[in-house]
Amino acid sequence: MKEKFLRLLNEYENERNKIMNKIAKVDDNEDLTIEGKKKQKELLQSNFHKVEEKYAKLLNDILDQAITAVQENNKAEMKRRLSDTSYQVGLSNIIKGIELGAYDEMALHEIVNNNYIEDMYALKLINGAINKSGVAIPRFLEEDRVKKTIDYLNREKEQVEDYVENGLGNRSTRFGIMGMNDFIGEKFDGGLKYIG
Repeated sequence: MKEKFLRLLNEYENERNKIMNKIAKVDDNEDLTIEGKKKQKELLQSNFHKVEEKYAKLLNDILDQAITAVQENNKAEMKRRLSDTSYQVGLSNIIKGIELGAYDEMALHEIVNNNYIEDMYALKLINGAINKSGVAIPRFLEEDRVKKTIDYLNREKEQVEDYVENGLGNRSTRFGIMGMNDFIGEKFDGGLKYIG
């Protein structure tokens, strides 16, 4: 999904650059009157609006698919964790071990990072046990990656509206698209799940 999103974003930027060059050529055309230039530019902009709509729809469809996939995957993963007896027993053992002071910081971090870092509810239980035990181990960051992913993807939809759907009329489109490209490229995995 990420690859397709970035490819479409770059295609749009190339199309936008072409139309901007055509508009610049109209401005440079000394054979046209001011009114003729205005009409030519309006026609180019009107025709390009269809391109903007097309790319905005394609990009938003990808973002919507990613949001749905993340939500469905989260439900399936929660159901799997709740019905996985060994996972639940392991989590109970970790919590009991924390309460008894059985772990040093390094060992606990290794256990949590290898097994529970994606499970916000497990992290809440682990943090509660750390607080209750009074051990000098820093709490784990309870980061709901599903919520963050959905929030960031919804923000990207707003960016699509600003810089693709209304890109020709927005003076900061070039920088907005560069920012979208960098953010999606660096902060998301191939399925458009936020990885930070």
